[in-house]
Amino acid sequence: MDHKRRVFLIVLDSVGIGEMPDSAQYGDEGSNTLAACTRSDKLDIPNLRQLGIFNIQGVGCGAPVEHPTGAVARLAEASKGKDTTIGHWEISGVISPKPLPTYPDGFPMELLEEFSRRTGRGWLCNKPYSGTQLLTDHSREHVPMVAWSKGIKAGANLGTRDTYAHIAATVADYLGVKGNFSGSSFLPDILG
Repeated sequence: MDHKRRVFLIVLDSVGIGEMPDSAQYGDEGSNTLAACTRSDKLDIPNLRQLGIFNIQGVGCGAPVEHPTGAVARLAEASKGKDTTIGHWEISGVISPKPLPTYPDGFPMELLEEFSRRTGRGWLCNKPYSGTQLLTDHSREHVPMVAWSKGIKAGANLGTRDTYAHIAATVADYLGVKGNFSGSSFLPDILG
């Protein structure tokens, strides 16, 4: 029987695990979203804990497990900027040397009106956040990576990686896709 390989990639958008070296450029010194979440009695993530999210080097919060079932890493964003789109591009293997344009006064009204005309929908907010609110909702931090598969080395700790693009290279390697990726595959480090 021909078994096709598949990858299910779940991105925990805006879940950071500690400031990056360039955090000051973005006003994010001292940020650690996951640590802030663990201070709430509402956070209940037993499956992520068992996979090893609190075993990640430098995570600085939560209780690690003795025998995690996943392989974990601390990933840095190599692209400039800190918006969701740049991060998703990098996960796909594209590193952006410059940030995407921003709209400090909100999107142009003609763009929003055209959006409404074409989609029949409105919008909820068209204003930039204050620095304080921005730090609450989004920040420039390392992000956790937890991987699990039947053939994975349980408890493998991949340390800190310098780009999300390693995910794209690893997924491509796993699927047998050849290409020129900005990251490098860590597949040999996680397969048992």
